[in-house]
This record gives sequence, structure tokens and C-alpha cells, in this order.
Amino acid sequence: MPDSLPDTVRRIMADVLELDEHAIDEHMEMGVVEQWDSGNHISLVLALEEEFDVSFEVAEIEAMTSFVDIVSTVESKL
Repeated sequence: MPDSLPDTVRRIMADVLELDEHAIDEHMEMGVVEQWDSGNHISLVLALEEEFDVSFEVAEIEAMTSFVDIVSTVESKL
């Protein structure tokens, strides 16, 4: 069974931010997690674009500041 969208986003975030997947939940936000800085944010966006074969606009990238926001934005592109 393929992973759900939130599970796939969680896996990518864990990989890019070097976190345990179980540490990533609906309350995870940029600025709260030390590893989620501007450089890793770009790496995260690039990894999401590659995984889902989508492209994000600058405004979308700027708005993707939490796990929930990322899932919602990716979902809108699929």
C-alpha cells in the first residue's frame, strides 16, 4: 500500500531536516525546529517538487511554514 500524502511529506521532512519521522506532527512549524532554517526550507521545497513532480510559486514557498501548510499546498498541486 502506498504512503498517504501526509506520510510521504513526513518522510521527506524527516530526511531533509534530519529528524525522526515520529517527531513530525501537525504542530511542527518553521522557526520552532532548529534544523528548519531558510537553507533547509529550500532543500525541503526542492525535495517535495521532485517527489511529487510539481512546481511551487514563490508565494506558496513562503506560505509553506508548517507541516499542515505543506501538506495542504502539495495537495492543491496534485
